[in-house]
Order: sequence, then C-alpha cells, then structure tokens
Amino acid sequence: MGRTPDRFPGPLEDEEIILFDVNGVDSGSLTFASGALFVSDSLGVYDPRDLVSSSLDESHPLLRQLIHLADGGGPFEGFSSPALEEVGPTGPFPTASIWWTSPARTARIVDETVTYNSNMTINTVQWRAYHTDGSTVIATVTDTFLYNGVFQTFRTRSIA
Repeated sequence: MGRTPDRFPGPLEDEEIILFDVNGVDSGSLTFASGALFVSDSLGVYDPRDLVSSSLDESHPLLRQLIHLADGGGPFEGFSSPALEEVGPTGPFPTASIWWTSPARTARIVDETVTYNSNMTINTVQWRAYHTDGSTVIATVTDTFLYNGVFQTFRTRSIA
C-alpha cells in the first residue's frame, strides 16, 4: 500500500474511494493498488472482474441474485449456454416461466410464477433464484399489485 502525501501509511487519495449509503453510513470501498482493483462490501473483499469470469461458484453468490437474471429476459452474461426457458401454460395468460441450465431440464436457474385476479390483471409475481445445484432456492422476491380499476396504483415487494 502506498503512503499518503504526508508520508503516513495508508491508501493514497487516488487509490481508494469510500462508499456511503444515503444515510451517510460507510458501506464499502473501491481500492486500486498495484494494478489490482478490489471492492469491499458486506460480502467481503473481492476483485469484481473475477465475477464475470467465474463459473458462478461460492466465491461470490451475487451473480445468482435475481437482479442479474433480467426479468423477462432470463439469464445472460456469466451463465453457461445454452440455457432453456419453459413457459406454460400456452395461451394469453401464462402462469409460469422456468429457466433451466440446459435443454436436459435437470437444474433450474430462476423461475417466475404469476397469479391473476378475476379480471385477469396480475395479482402477484414471484421470482425464485436457485443455487448452482439447480434445486436449492437462494432468493425469493414476491411483488403484489394493487389496482384502481385496471390501472396499477401500487406494487409492494417482499424479499426473502
């Protein structure tokens, strides 16, 4: 690690960026030292460039979180190919979508379940992301929709 301009040990001003949340609480940092980039957050210290090239192992489960699975678009960068989407039942109001790791349909990546109100507006949408084993759920997000007639007025989200 370099020295500060006054010769004390520590990161140089241009080597580290400290990140704060909206409440002003220190929530991590970005550090660039000796040609290496490191992120420090609640998950630990890691090189974010490793996330893209990793095979989604346990070193950083962040990529398997739902935000990276692109609602409606399914898995993309960082996931193996060919992934397969299965939607059902056929028709104008499908209630399920499952993304599989391969056409063999042995391991799930993410699935979505939709329930409808009697007027066929969406009542709830639930997404579940799966561990690399393809069967253990690691994250669940459920959105519940509220309407004024057929117009959506609110959406609540629960995360588990």
